[in-house]
Amino acid sequence: MERLQRPGLAKSSSGMDNLFSELLCSVTTIHIAHFGQKGPGSYAAHKALGDYYENVAEFIDSAVEAYQGVTGKLVKFPDKISITCCTSVEECCTYLKGLRAAINKEQQNCSYSEIVNILDEIKALIDSTCYKLTFLK
Repeated sequence: MERLQRPGLAKSSSGMDNLFSELLCSVTTIHIAHFGQKGPGSYAAHKALGDYYENVAEFIDSAVEAYQGVTGKLVKFPDKISITCCTSVEECCTYLKGLRAAINKEQQNCSYSEIVNILDEIKALIDSTCYKLTFLK
C-alpha cells in the first residue's frame, strides 16, 4: 500500500510530519476495525488489533517528542484528517504494511538513530500484529 497524501496535510510539512500524522490516524483506524470484528477468528483479531492501538500510541508519543527535541521545532499536524476504513483482517494487514513501507521510507532520510529506533519498534508491532491476524484464529 503506497502512502497517500491525506487531505489537509500541508505541502510544506516534512515527510516525518506526514508520517507522524498517518501513524496517529492508524490508532483510530485500527481501533474502529477492532470493534468491527465478527465471525470465526474474530476474538483473536479483536485482541491483536487492540494490542496494536493500545501500544502504538506510546511509541508515536515517544517518537514525536524525541523528534521535536532533537530538531528544535514542533511537528506540523494537519487541520483536517481522513481515516481509512478497514473492514476485514486482510484490509487491516494491507493497511499496516503500507504504514510499514512509509516508515521505511522516512527512516532512510532520518539522521537521528534514536528516532529510527523508535520507528523500528512501531514496525515490530506492525509485524507482530500482522502475524497474529494471519495465523492466530
